[in-house]
Amino acid sequence: MKRSVKLALILTIASPLAGAAVSSCAGESDCSITGRAMLWSSVYRSDGVTAVNDTLDSLTVTTLPEDIIILNREKNVTRFGLPLKYTSDTTTWILHYGEQISDTITIRHINTPEFVSMECGYEMKQVITGVSYTNKHLLDTIRVTNTSTNINETQNLELYFR
Repeated sequence: MKRSVKLALILTIASPLAGAAVSSCAGESDCSITGRAMLWSSVYRSDGVTAVNDTLDSLTVTTLPEDIIILNREKNVTRFGLPLKYTSDTTTWILHYGEQISDTITIRHINTPEFVSMECGYEMKQVITGVSYTNKHLLDTIRVTNTSTNINETQNLELYFR
């Protein structure tokens, strides 16, 4: 009898503790899995007939009008990811290849917030609606291959350089 009373008492105390431990783990969500969706670009050179993978010796990318550095003197660049603004439907980057050489890319996009969960809140889905650019220095042309930003490094833009 004493044994069954002890067992009942232990189960009465242990059950809520075990339930709380299990439910607290179940409620934890790893919000970092989703990450920040980026616009992924690859560097190409065209020989007039075919596209060939290329490399930029050095690349710094800043934003307009804030002049925030996104990439800082990256070396041997073949591909890179850049974020689009959440607070605007236009993002402008300046690609700096050296001290005095740069081109500008402007991306027009639609921002759509999407609810993920109570723990993680919202994430922003972004879709490209247009691209304009200067091609006065090294950048020759841009081809859009995928209009949706992503976290898995799926290419969005092909950047063709001279």
